[in-house]
Amino acid sequence: MNKEFNLLDEKWIRVLDENGRLAELSLLEVFARAHGLKRLANETETADMAILRLLLAILHAVFSSVDADGNDIALTNENAVAHWKSLWDRAGFPQEALTQYLEYFRERFWLFHPETPFYQTADLVSRKCTEYRTPKLIGDISQSENKGRLFSGRTDSARLSYPEAARWLLHVNAFDDTSAKPSVRGAGMESTGAGWLGKLGLLFSEGKNLFQTLLLNFVLLDSDKKPLERGKPVWEAPARAEERVRIAQPKSLAELYTLQSRRLLLTRDNGGVVGYKLLGGDFFEKENALIEPMTLWRRDPKTDVFTPKRHNPARQIWRDFEALIASADGGRMPGVVKWNETLVKEKVLGGMWLKFSAPSVRYGDKDFFVDDMFSDSVSINAHLLDELGNEWRIRITDMLKKTDEAVQAFGRFASNLALAEGTDDEKGNIAGIRSAARERAYGELDLPFRRWLAAIEGDEDMEEISDKWKDEAKAILRRLANEMLDAVGDAALVGRKGHTAFTAESYFGAGLNKAFDPS
Repeated sequence: MNKEFNLLDEKWIRVLDENGRLAELSLLEVFARAHGLKRLANETETADMAILRLLLAILHAVFSSVDADGNDIALTNENAVAHWKSLWDRAGFPQEALTQYLEYFRERFWLFHPETPFYQTADLVSRKCTEYRTPKLIGDISQSENKGRLFSGRTDSARLSYPEAARWLLHVNAFDDTSAKPSVRGAGMESTGAGWLGKLGLLFSEGKNLFQTLLLNFVLLDSDKKPLERGKPVWEAPARAEERVRIAQPKSLAELYTLQSRRLLLTRDNGGVVGYKLLGGDFFEKENALIEPMTLWRRDPKTDVFTPKRHNPARQIWRDFEALIASADGGRMPGVVKWNETLVKEKVLGGMWLKFSAPSVRYGDKDFFVDDMFSDSVSINAHLLDELGNEWRIRITDMLKKTDEAVQAFGRFASNLALAEGTDDEKGNIAGIRSAARERAYGELDLPFRRWLAAIEGDEDMEEISDKWKDEAKAILRRLANEMLDAVGDAALVGRKGHTAFTAESYFGAGLNKAFDPS
């Protein structure tokens, strides 16, 4: 267990430079060059997310206590925005404070270390653990002995380089499934559940370059506009080795972003990684874990409890616009969106488009295995987050509700048309046809709605812009309905049990008008 591969110096983080070329950089290099990098560009967007939170934890550890010139500060609700702006206006990170901090903790950034390997637990070498070979570590394969590959194109999965192993180490800590067993069966140990990021409806604010992305997510105030505690990231705290530990909800983002959901230990052999050992790590209640700024929230109206709202890969993120900007009474805006709203209202951000990206994984039964990976994003004008944008946000939410009603009408049309053709309803046939039609409709509406939303600057005539969307959505749905009518046979014209193509079309027209033009 001699020391090897220090993450401060070794090149392991993949990025795209300003010319769109792929490069690997060390931690120190990423901060030094962030303003000239387009974005993180690791194997998956979920891997980017895990690394982004590591970088943010470092920013919180440094710039929650010193200013851009390295002078000690105490964050308050009065100076937090000005402190943030002083970093933003530099258009690049001040290196002295970052380098001094990371060098002080250099010993904790060795990927291999006899006592404190980075994001790992050294004494797992002598403990009973769940052991995996490298295909289970690789996030875009996630292959175990009992499960086939998530994606099948890769052939060189038996041995990983140190840089790639470091990336997947962060990823498995963040998104691991629940398949690992406790060291002692029948000992009554609680399940940790999936890795913390796997429990969330992840969301982050994406800027024009990596520097902007990091700062747009560098949240300094909570939703009550109180300064967040600095806290301690994992490398400032004693290494923990206990298995499956229920902890109190973190009170700082530095602690949250470096949460050790798993106890891990990489297995190396002749300069490569060939497997890893794993036990459950730290976990806490997800209900009302409102310190987490990077998730959509779902509110239970009966209990007023908030839980993370996981993404549905079949559902475009813009359909959750209401959860994104919390236009409903009692809703809760994601912390990063709330922070961006604060910056807009304080006139620090303005005249720019904000892009909110949502990388995620989908798990199989009881989160026992990773079933899919997906990502989506939505862009809005920053002015929608200022005071004048409140009415627009309500109107956009209303347009989405009308659109959903219209899509439901199209789904009913498809099922009525199927009944007219003589389709039986055994084994849920009609429900399946209705569902498929709705998804087809949303697929056709997807790009037009994104364009419509991104074009709203907040000073247009609201009725005119709303009518523009209603007209476009109706035209799209009518086109789809006409295509289906053109494809039906003569049997649908005659009909069956009161259902005909004519009645299906008639009901659809009425439903469409009711959705968009109720009187």
